[in-house]
Amino acid sequence: MENMVKLRNRCLKAGVITCIFLVFFVSYAQTICSENLYVFRNIQREENYIEEPPEEEWNETFGGTGFEEGRSVQQTNDGGYIIVGYTSSYGAGGYDAWLIKTDYNGTKEWNETFGGVEDDKAYSVQQTSDGGYILTGFTYSYGAGGYDVWLLKTDSDGIEEWNETYGAENFDEGFCVQQTYDGGYIITGRTSSYGNGGHDVWLLKTDSDGIEEWNETYGGALYDYGYSVQQTAEGGYIIAGFSGGGHFDVWLIKTNSNGFKEWDRIFGGIACDGAYSVQQTTDGGYILVGTTSSYGAGGGDAWLIKTDSDGNKEWDEFLGSTNVEVGFSVQQTIDGGYIITGYIFTYSTQNYDAWLIKTDSNGNTEWNNTFGDIDIDAANFGQETTDGGYIITGRTDSYGSGGQDIWLIRIESDNRPPHEPSEPIPENNSINVNIETNISWTGGDPDDDTVKYDVYFGTTNPPPLVSEKQTSNTYIPGTLEYETVYYWKIISSDEYGLLAEGPIWMFTSILNYPPNPPIINGPINGNAGTEYEYTFVSIDIDDDDVYYYIIWDDGYLEIWDGPYPSGTNINITHTYTEEGTYTIKAKAKDILDKESDWSEFEVTMPREKVVSKDLFYQFLERFPILQKIFLLLTFYN
Repeated sequence: MENMVKLRNRCLKAGVITCIFLVFFVSYAQTICSENLYVFRNIQREENYIEEPPEEEWNETFGGTGFEEGRSVQQTNDGGYIIVGYTSSYGAGGYDAWLIKTDYNGTKEWNETFGGVEDDKAYSVQQTSDGGYILTGFTYSYGAGGYDVWLLKTDSDGIEEWNETYGAENFDEGFCVQQTYDGGYIITGRTSSYGNGGHDVWLLKTDSDGIEEWNETYGGALYDYGYSVQQTAEGGYIIAGFSGGGHFDVWLIKTNSNGFKEWDRIFGGIACDGAYSVQQTTDGGYILVGTTSSYGAGGGDAWLIKTDSDGNKEWDEFLGSTNVEVGFSVQQTIDGGYIITGYIFTYSTQNYDAWLIKTDSNGNTEWNNTFGDIDIDAANFGQETTDGGYIITGRTDSYGSGGQDIWLIRIESDNRPPHEPSEPIPENNSINVNIETNISWTGGDPDDDTVKYDVYFGTTNPPPLVSEKQTSNTYIPGTLEYETVYYWKIISSDEYGLLAEGPIWMFTSILNYPPNPPIINGPINGNAGTEYEYTFVSIDIDDDDVYYYIIWDDGYLEIWDGPYPSGTNINITHTYTEEGTYTIKAKAKDILDKESDWSEFEVTMPREKVVSKDLFYQFLERFPILQKIFLLLTFYN
């Protein structure tokens, strides 16, 4: 521990010395990255930004009278934030890892400390797929001796579920952790217990319970550090850090899914250069940020490097002026640009401030802003939030409870919400709307962001959700009911999650008219026992198909025969078995059960003229010859 304090002191002294001779460069490079993840260095504010930066929305400090620092922050699934760092004001003794959960407004919901009587710190946190959290850092209270890499898993309320240590008797630290596609975890950091000597980059893979599956070291005989790791799209890993072979350089390492190095790239000059953060970009390449004393405007600048998928540099930008700037984290933003966090020191005021820089996709600065007061204030990690704003964490000596506090800063979004949906078609309160209508509206976004629409539509007020995240500003509801009131509204959202809710509109569908009473045609008289054909026809004003209900008046019915096209003659046969006068009644209905009035048609079936048998035989008796013929015919038949 005494050696680590000496190293820190050497770092602070080296930061003040101008690197005139190479020996000073080497000394500075060897000490800047030894124990600390960063060393405060002399920086001058950049005054000339292209755009007006977004304003600070709020900030919160967390801590006591001791020393606290926030090292990592992430927006959580509920819209709040999870912060990890360390505290000397609370816990079991020395420094303890500190996990803080806040709501969307930065109000603390709960906090937990982890550690023993010695120093224990956490540098990285990520919300896991089960809603809990995974932390990594180092522990001096537990493990095999010296500093050991510490991996700690909590539930969604910060209650520890398990922890694991990795290392031996020397100094081993985990600087970054990420949950992997298989539910396990990947950690990068440094080790002096294993490898080729000095400090080596250490990559550890565990299962979902923290049980080590494999580990790999990368480095030479001097000082090499892995500060950032991300699983890549194809399942391998990308690591960024420092390589110290006489002086420090940016080191980018690509491995396969088992940690075997596929390639590595070195970027740097004759002085101290290094990377603290890496992320795979949407084009498959990589973006790195860190620091350079070899290039830039002088002293040291934040260094932003873009590579292709094979690690070949496509472009780089030096962010700073005549002194030194440091970038600690970088993230690609939804617009394809980048957000960088770090700190800035102003020579004229001897003042450290947190620094937030936004660039376009080519690394050109769009805006930058500083946060702080008269003392040491710095930003260690930043993230774009779902609404297009930014959340950053770090340390502040200017505000808080005294000493050094964790600092959480929320930067408002410079993104504007979508236009409120307007100009509904059908117009609000319309009547007699066609039942085959579509609904449409005017939307859009003032920033030309992609807008998606949630459609609410139905016969109740408020209407139910029927379509989510559609890009079209037209919705096809299908065939509507006649004579029905419909309610609808639209909620627009842009790619940052900002919303614009329209009013509830309404319209009434067209009236449905009944068919005309059927026209009945056919014979008006006839003989009982004979089949006759009757014709029925009804015309529907809405051109709906029709059904027919027919009462024959002799106990027989035709119950809603159909459907038939409107205006089509329908021929139906019927036989009356008994003589008499009958009234045929018929009505029509359309496919929506709208019924016509009854129509009537009267028919008469007179008595058949039947010759009685007695008269017939009397007739034959008067004509004997005819009687014989009848008998003969009867016999032969």
